[in-house]
Amino acid sequence: MINKVIRLSVLSLILLVLSCKSKPTNTMASFYTGKTVECVSADMYGNEVVQVYATGKNRSAAIAEAKEMAIKTVMFQGIVTDKRECSVKPIVTEPNAEEKYKKYFDKFFKKGGKNRKYTSVKRAAFQSNVVKHGISYESYSVEVTVARKEIIKKLEKDKIVKIKSYEK
Repeated sequence: MINKVIRLSVLSLILLVLSCKSKPTNTMASFYTGKTVECVSADMYGNEVVQVYATGKNRSAAIAEAKEMAIKTVMFQGIVTDKRECSVKPIVTEPNAEEKYKKYFDKFFKKGGKNRKYTSVKRAAFQSNVVKHGISYESYSVEVTVARKEIIKKLEKDKIVKIKSYEK
């Protein structure tokens, strides 16, 4: 009889401990907003402010990811928006330019590379913890200022793009 009571007590204790395990606060599917880079505004100096949703193992990794996503979007994809002041066209319009100038862009985007001087963070707001494949990440909404005209000057100087005078 005492054996049964001890067994039931141990089993109850194990179930209690397992049920207290913390659940992940969010999943990638529930965080996904549909757009990862959105235009916020542009100024007369050729800067574009974009809202980027990025994840990383910590805040600084997420911000670094947001900066890279912002600059790559402005350079290669452009930002589709209904805001008149935001540039829709990408800077690099040549098809497959990223592959054609792979060495140049690998050097440009490497960790601590030249791309850092063309972006700055206006604001970073914590969104949630994200669990992907059992690894915890932090997601942030980051406002990044991209110096579009400075990037154009750099790419023209390095003969990666040719911008017509009326496109500047």
